[in-house]
Amino acid sequence: MASPSTKLPPWLLLSKEDIAKSSEWKDLTSELFDAVKQQIAESHVSNFSDLTDSEKILFLDRAARLVRDGSSYKNLVQRVSGILDRNLNEDVVQTIFDPSNKYTKTQLLLEGASEATIKLLQRWPDLRIKMYTCLNRPLPNRLRKAMWKMCLADAIVRQRFLERALSNKRDTGSAQNAIIGQKCQAFLSSEEALREFASHLAVVEIMKSALSHRQFTTMGASSLVDTDFLLVLPFLKSLVLDSDVNQVDSQEIADFVEVYCTFMESRPPLMKDSRSKEFLLALTQYGKNVAAVLESKDQHLASSLQRVFSRGKSDQMAEGLAALMRSCARCMFVGFLSLNVVCYIWDQYILNLKLRSFHCIAMFSAAMLMLLREKLLRCRNVKEAEGVLLSEGKTLSVRDFQQMIDRHFLEDWQKQVTQDYVDGSELPLVDPVATVGRSMQPWSMWFLSQPPSRQRVEDRRLTREQREEERKRKLFEQQREEARRRREEEAQTRRREQELRREFQEEKNKERKQIAALERELERERTQRVSAEKQKNEEISRLKSELAKYQVTPAHTPGGIPSTSNTGPSIRDPAPVPPRSQPRKSPRQEAEEFVRALLGGAFHSLELVAHGSRQESTNLDAMTRKALETNSKDYREAMVEVFNRELHMDDWDRMEGEERSEKTTRLMTVLKEKRKERLNGIESQR
Repeated sequence: MASPSTKLPPWLLLSKEDIAKSSEWKDLTSELFDAVKQQIAESHVSNFSDLTDSEKILFLDRAARLVRDGSSYKNLVQRVSGILDRNLNEDVVQTIFDPSNKYTKTQLLLEGASEATIKLLQRWPDLRIKMYTCLNRPLPNRLRKAMWKMCLADAIVRQRFLERALSNKRDTGSAQNAIIGQKCQAFLSSEEALREFASHLAVVEIMKSALSHRQFTTMGASSLVDTDFLLVLPFLKSLVLDSDVNQVDSQEIADFVEVYCTFMESRPPLMKDSRSKEFLLALTQYGKNVAAVLESKDQHLASSLQRVFSRGKSDQMAEGLAALMRSCARCMFVGFLSLNVVCYIWDQYILNLKLRSFHCIAMFSAAMLMLLREKLLRCRNVKEAEGVLLSEGKTLSVRDFQQMIDRHFLEDWQKQVTQDYVDGSELPLVDPVATVGRSMQPWSMWFLSQPPSRQRVEDRRLTREQREEERKRKLFEQQREEARRRREEEAQTRRREQELRREFQEEKNKERKQIAALERELERERTQRVSAEKQKNEEISRLKSELAKYQVTPAHTPGGIPSTSNTGPSIRDPAPVPPRSQPRKSPRQEAEEFVRALLGGAFHSLELVAHGSRQESTNLDAMTRKALETNSKDYREAMVEVFNRELHMDDWDRMEGEERSEKTTRLMTVLKEKRKERLNGIESQR
């Protein structure tokens, strides 16, 4: 049953997103969908939702079997492995950079993988069978603790212990707590790995609580034997010693009692020395299994042990091996092997509790004998062989057993797992041992990337000082670069201002020259006008004088009779008869008309000199209007360019004197640039 409230690690959630976005996932889901669709069509079912839950599981199981041998599944497995490898390694590298970190990269990798596995198992407990990928591998401490609790959970045992603890807080389980406590300290002192914890009251209290409850549930005052005390030690190492032993609450004690008592009840008859018929049969079968393994794997050792046993009371190989290894098998190798090796063996045993045909105790017993073959070959009797087991057993390491199991027994283990789970349809998808464990490449990201090296306090201080000096140096260089950049900007600004001043001066000189040329032209025109005016006045004066000559009045005689010339003839010339259409004008009228015509011609000449002809005047007016329009347009564009809008008289009136002067200068600079661009364009067109 899934538990959606379990919070998964961030790197695992990121891996889930990356896998869902991968093309390999899409290919596999597409093939799985097609396989389910084909089964639905073959079964004549309309919709997948019409099936019951068991039928849906059956259809998915069959579809998974169809696609698991294809390339899509293998590609997805490789892709998932690579994504998990990368994301976990990145998370570990970030943790290593934390100054408070005290663990190595390998420890962090195992811790991260264990945490993710535990969270997944808590959310989906049915995935516990996937732990068969850890066959012949010692589990990390955190994962071992979680797996042992899951496999040995018994709510009834836990509830009984808590009820008794609540009913009698001062004495949990047994009246012989003092004796049990002394024995606990003695057994802790006898084991080298636990010797330092013999003085820890919390550890002794946990061990005493478990054994007291064990004694109470067996309903016998003398039911506790040395084996009961020995079998507590691996649980102490795995469940207690990796946490704070000085702070253990009642819930942790209940967890420990639950796991220990469940383990004691689930032991095979071989480990229960009851002298019953069932025990004797189990002991005989155990001896036969060990003998069969030795004869098939190491015939030389089997023959040597046969000679040793023939000198004693037993002539049978199986009986001799059962008698030799009885104590070792009864206490599950505790006391004969180191606790690390014992926990590794218990990992295999607890993971395979459901496999009744999985005889790992006999296999590990045979492996132990094969690892000590050099010493056993020199033994001459059973007593010497027992001495070798007691003295040399603790020198064996986990790696020694792993190599022996992998060489001689792992293939048989995998066949048993495949037969009991895959063929029995208890494993819905694929056999992880037969496929993932062999075909998938091991993770390599953790050793490809170089982790930061660990340093001493002095080295870290020196590194900080170097970083601070480097930071100051970079800051000084940055400030110096900024100062240099500011100087360059200021120099560039000055050069620009000088260029603008030079352009302004050139424009001003050019305007002055144009003004001087216009003034000279105006002076020349004024001189011409004055000269023309003078000529006109002289002409008018001359005309007036001539007109005055024509207006001389004739002389009268005293008697009122006009005089006559003595020299001219007395006969009057006849006056010419004017035409009827043009009456004769008087001399005054003729003089006035002559003066008007002369003045009109003079004024017309002045107008031509001043303004030119009518066409030229019209063209001049048009050019003037165009120039005014161009200047107005440039003025508006300059205001928009400088102020982003057109300013009105009210805007100029509201400005202060300095602001108005500054904006006027900026506006005139832009106007001059536009005028220069326009003049350059006109000259280029010419």
